[in-house]
Amino acid sequence: MKDGGSVALPSIAVSDPVPGPVEPSRSTGRSRATHRAEEFVLAAVERRYREVLDSIPSLSLLVFGPGLVVQLAAGSLLRRAGYDPDEMVGLPFGEAVSEPVGRRLVPDLERALRGSSVDTHFTSPVNGWEYVIRIRPVRDARGTVVGGLLLSEDVTGPRLLQRQLEQVQRASRVGSVRYEMGHGWVFDPMLWELLGLVDVDSDAGSDTAVRLGPGQAHADASWVIDLVVPEDRPRVQHAYGTVLAEGGEVTVDYRLRGSDTGGVQYVRGTCQALVDDQGRLLQAMITHSDVTGAVLAMQSVESARTESANARTAMLRQASDLLVDSGKPVPELVQKVTELAAAGLGDGAMVRILEPSGRTVEADFVAHRDPAARARLAEFAALSAPFFDRSAGVERWLYGRGRCVSSLHRDAATIVGPDGLTTPYGQIPHYVFAPIRHDGAVLGVLGVIRRDPDRPYDPGDDDLTQVLADRVGAVIAHGRTRAWVEQQGRERAAILGRITQLSAEQRELVDQLGDVEQRERILLAEAIHDDPMQTIVAAAMRIDTLAMSMSGEAGAELERLVDMLESAVDRLRTLIVALNPPDLSEGLGPALLNLARGIFTGTRTRVTFEGRQHVGLSMGAKGTVYRIFREALVNARKHADADEVVLRVEDSADEVRVSLSDDGVGADSFDSAPGHLGMITMRARAHAEGGELTVSGSRGEGTHVVLVLPRRRADSSSTDRRTMAGQHARPASPTDGASDS
Repeated sequence: MKDGGSVALPSIAVSDPVPGPVEPSRSTGRSRATHRAEEFVLAAVERRYREVLDSIPSLSLLVFGPGLVVQLAAGSLLRRAGYDPDEMVGLPFGEAVSEPVGRRLVPDLERALRGSSVDTHFTSPVNGWEYVIRIRPVRDARGTVVGGLLLSEDVTGPRLLQRQLEQVQRASRVGSVRYEMGHGWVFDPMLWELLGLVDVDSDAGSDTAVRLGPGQAHADASWVIDLVVPEDRPRVQHAYGTVLAEGGEVTVDYRLRGSDTGGVQYVRGTCQALVDDQGRLLQAMITHSDVTGAVLAMQSVESARTESANARTAMLRQASDLLVDSGKPVPELVQKVTELAAAGLGDGAMVRILEPSGRTVEADFVAHRDPAARARLAEFAALSAPFFDRSAGVERWLYGRGRCVSSLHRDAATIVGPDGLTTPYGQIPHYVFAPIRHDGAVLGVLGVIRRDPDRPYDPGDDDLTQVLADRVGAVIAHGRTRAWVEQQGRERAAILGRITQLSAEQRELVDQLGDVEQRERILLAEAIHDDPMQTIVAAAMRIDTLAMSMSGEAGAELERLVDMLESAVDRLRTLIVALNPPDLSEGLGPALLNLARGIFTGTRTRVTFEGRQHVGLSMGAKGTVYRIFREALVNARKHADADEVVLRVEDSADEVRVSLSDDGVGADSFDSAPGHLGMITMRARAHAEGGELTVSGSRGEGTHVVLVLPRRRADSSSTDRRTMAGQHARPASPTDGASDS
């Protein structure tokens, strides 16, 4: 497509092959002929038009069959106009397009189905776009009309440019110089006025008039070059000289070195020449036109574009510098971006942030240089209108570029009504909305307005607005993420504080329980020592005295009775030792070994200790270990019926591990029985010291108790690593009697 022109519609030859037979559709009831027509049309379009439609964004194509049913819709122009090509297929033309367009074009489409070609032009009443429409019938190999094609071309821009050029041409002056073999060069008098080199009414006797007199013939072609005296004379001379020597045509734009009119002057010269076989010039025509206005206008446009690009770059730089400061509150950053958009893109701007659900408004931000206008802008109902209601699926049509509200999920939309928009804020000819997006979600909308009707928004403004909106989206998302993280941090801190409090309370309860238990054990030990044991000792002494006075079997029996009482006293003394507070001065290992020996005194169970005497734990932690394994040893004596129990103490760089294993009867469950708190208390004590207690085993396989405490509670003074590997307690003598507990 040439600049300012239109695309010619390629024809489909009647010799194009028709696709093979197509069976009729049982679901739709269409005839085989209808399907053949559709297949033919679609195949032809795919071959002839797909490349054109994909390469030119101002084109769209509709293929229709009998009944004006749309069979194919393609081309980016349809999407720009707000249509979805896929949704148009299968609909009658009058339903597939908007009502004004359908009413205007349906008669022409019907003419195409009767075999006529139609070329037309119309201006859309909806958005003011100008279209060139070409409608052609499509025939099969037998010449039968099987459908039609409608090619639409958006010529809004080219037509506007053409009108501007026509205005420039009407305002410009044209002059020419001709050459005829045998007559020389003849200069059009209007050329002198155009170039401002001579007054056409000057006396013929003046030097200038003699040299450049109107209508005077000159044999030397160099007069043409000397006449215009351009600043870039070598380029013009070469271009003209080549055409005058070889024939052909060339167009050259140049700036005059000077003129009587003053100021800058630009001329466009078109040289056409005809030469014979010997290279002799037969005829030539050089037409000159004043293109000063057009050139200056183009320079102004380029300058404006450069300034606009620089301004946009500066705005993006300011926005980037502003948004980099993520330490500021999000509302403050968004307000500054709103003010930046208002200053750089229009008279006012507004940002509306939606709640994370997208159904309600979280906050509005407005900016305007005029405080009164800013207050009115805050109440501007039109800025609220385009916000989509996802729950109801509402889609409002936006004029201008023909985008609907749902498209705000993808791109910024320029909205320009044919007569502007009347609002409480006033008449607003132009405004742009851009979705505030982040990670595929729409967080809100950024809108800018411009009240000057002569300053419409262009695609660059759309892009800049969208870039600003996306950066605002990143700020909002960052702020929400930061707020979520801070909230999670506060909640976690509260939970950790509560856990710390509960742990402290648990440790306090465990300590209180230990104190109560210790007091009870001391009282029990004192009670055993002061009453039962003293009574037994006294009884043993009296029996021993009685035995000394008796002989025979009776005396021997009394001696055996005394031995049994003394054994009971020894066991009571061991029990008193176990009930009293532990003596850890010799180390945790010896204390546990002595404890185990005392508990299993009088049984067949052999006690073995392996590991270290001293471990890196605080005295409080050692006491906790002692109490836990005192409970475990008592349980082993009462329930395990073991031949051997093994105590093991291990100390590594990170933890202290103490274990008790027996080869007794084991169990399937190690939960505390109802009414008993032994296992619960053991685990609570371990947890209070930051450790973990594990009890495992199975019936017939014995029981294993393992306590692991972290070294962070270690007592640095307890560094003795002496071991007691292989030490064994003396097995209880069979004569010591059965277990009493």
